[in-house]
Amino acid sequence: MDWRSASLANRNPQRRLISFVQIALLVAATTPNLGTFHVVSAATDPAQVATLRAIASAFPSSNSFFNAWTGDDPCAASNSGWPGVSCESNGTGNHMVTSLTLQGLGLSGQLPPALFELTTLTSLDIALNPGLTGSIYSTIGSLSSLSMLDMHGCSLSGSIPATISLVKKLNFFAVNSNKLSGSIPRQVANLTDLFFFDITDNQISGPVPVQPGFDTCTNIAHLHLGRNQLSWLPGELGRLPKLIHLLVDNNRLNQTFPAGLSGSSSLLIIHLSNNTIQGRLPPSLNLPQLQDLSLHNCSMPPQPLLSLAGLPALCYLDLSRNNFQGSVPLALFSSHPELVTLNLANNHLSSNLPPALASANLSRLHSIILPDNNLTGPVPHLDTLPAIATISLYDNHFAWAPDVMLSNDNVTLQLYGNDLCVPYRPEVSTACSPPRDIMQYQPPLMCDHFSCPSLYAPSPPLFALSNVCVCVSPLEVELKLTAPQYAVFNDDLAKLLVERIAGSLSKNGISISTGQIAIVSIEGSILSPSSITTTIRFFPPPSSSSASSSDSSSSANSSSTWQPPDQPEEIREVFVWHKVVLGTDFGPYTVAGMYGPDSPPPPPAATSGGGGMSTAAIVGIVVGGVVTLAVIALLLVWLLVLRNKTKDLWTSADYKAIEGLQRLGVHRCKLKEIEDATQGFKTLLGEGGYGQM
Repeated sequence: MDWRSASLANRNPQRRLISFVQIALLVAATTPNLGTFHVVSAATDPAQVATLRAIASAFPSSNSFFNAWTGDDPCAASNSGWPGVSCESNGTGNHMVTSLTLQGLGLSGQLPPALFELTTLTSLDIALNPGLTGSIYSTIGSLSSLSMLDMHGCSLSGSIPATISLVKKLNFFAVNSNKLSGSIPRQVANLTDLFFFDITDNQISGPVPVQPGFDTCTNIAHLHLGRNQLSWLPGELGRLPKLIHLLVDNNRLNQTFPAGLSGSSSLLIIHLSNNTIQGRLPPSLNLPQLQDLSLHNCSMPPQPLLSLAGLPALCYLDLSRNNFQGSVPLALFSSHPELVTLNLANNHLSSNLPPALASANLSRLHSIILPDNNLTGPVPHLDTLPAIATISLYDNHFAWAPDVMLSNDNVTLQLYGNDLCVPYRPEVSTACSPPRDIMQYQPPLMCDHFSCPSLYAPSPPLFALSNVCVCVSPLEVELKLTAPQYAVFNDDLAKLLVERIAGSLSKNGISISTGQIAIVSIEGSILSPSSITTTIRFFPPPSSSSASSSDSSSSANSSSTWQPPDQPEEIREVFVWHKVVLGTDFGPYTVAGMYGPDSPPPPPAATSGGGGMSTAAIVGIVVGGVVTLAVIALLLVWLLVLRNKTKDLWTSADYKAIEGLQRLGVHRCKLKEIEDATQGFKTLLGEGGYGQM
């Protein structure tokens, strides 16, 4: 079984807040018929205990997670409480359940109504259980203390109940990747503490509500509404003072660009791709902090390309698959010195690219994506830009490109379908090859070849001390990044992603170095703005002995020196609450899965990581070989003795009897002869002193 797919039933529960003094509650009741006494020792409200048991009984008994829900008190300090259940003191010595975490347990069946009977909950997390069906009950309104509700990655249906308005302390609401329908209730106007609202990837329809609606949610920062059936986006959202992410891509909008968004001093990202945007972009569009604007495939009518000078902080601009026409203005580049990716593919742009583009102040420009247009003339010397990695110009009418640019191995140049590629020229064969649409990246890992048992993974390069690899049990997080398109995702970008993650964790009080974070893989589409999927592993810190020993093969793999990570739950919490800030280089993210860590590594079984075996390993092999040879020699001696003893059991009369049988025609049969004579061992030959044959 692959370590990633191992059951999460044994993972550590969330940290519990338990009072220092547990007062035993003794309730004695006399039963008239039997005259016996019943003693209850639980310090948690018995009604809440019964509710938790009802939740557990709603799921198949095969789910071993709930086997640990034993005892009468889920909050008892004596037995460390029940996994997934966190408690707080109510001030009288008793406890109340404040958090329930059932994320990623493989739960299936109907969502139990009892979940919404734990009225003291402040956090409820049942995310990433795709077999979980049912609907969000209207009784959710009874959870008046709830601030965090995460139900993403299940199979819930029905609508968002209007009683959500009664959960007035709600700060985080994530129901993305379900099967919800209906509309967004206008009663969200009462959720004035709301910070994060994610309904991505459902079937929710109707307008985005305002007056009343989100316009009164003055603390909201994230509105993730993509991949639904929404029909209207109001400009009033531009007045929300803290809104930074407005993601409404892949809906059924059919309107002009919401002019009311102009003037927002907080918006960082606007994604409206795969909708219908009528009319032209407002020439006076003013969004001073906006870093990412995506209007891919919006059926925008014919119009010239603007310089968009009112967006000075722009890093990523995607206007692909529309009807922009005319030339590409140099001001589009000079007005945006922080530009990283420009995607103008599949439009009707014409004329030459400005030659001055090669010397423009564009120190961060990574990708220029301009295929499927009518651009002509020579290709400017774009490979002189310091950060450029991708120049995608295929299916245009370029007639010439600098030879030095064609031979630059550090830049991915795509010129397929241009005039300069006909007739075939060997020196441009790579640039003129058909482009690929899938971007895949796997960083080189020193221990990538290293084989580990189930539940374990090879350590990242930091742990490859003295070229010795280590098997450890990391926390693995799978993310879907709403990132710009990258034709090439290189080591520099991977390093930047790791630095952003480590920096965000550090700001949230989690000390972890970049060497403890490893990117396993990244995959996405080059030309269409779909999410990039990445898998990231977080490793425990190396033990002090493995860091200091010159021969670390034995110490680094020893379970006695291995230091388990003390922060996996904290890392999970930071990701789930979207406190990790990746920046517009990688966009907003969705947590698609979390796995491990489950247990410490196996006993020492070190293998060299490519630099030769350690002394301990060589000594072990030699000693093992000597012992093996000695055992084989003893076994041969024993067989010879046994053979001689067996011969001594036969008398001369026995040998004469055998010779007599052979003279009578009796002979030794081969197994094949017996099989043929018995039709495949099916026919009985007869019986003798030893039974049937």
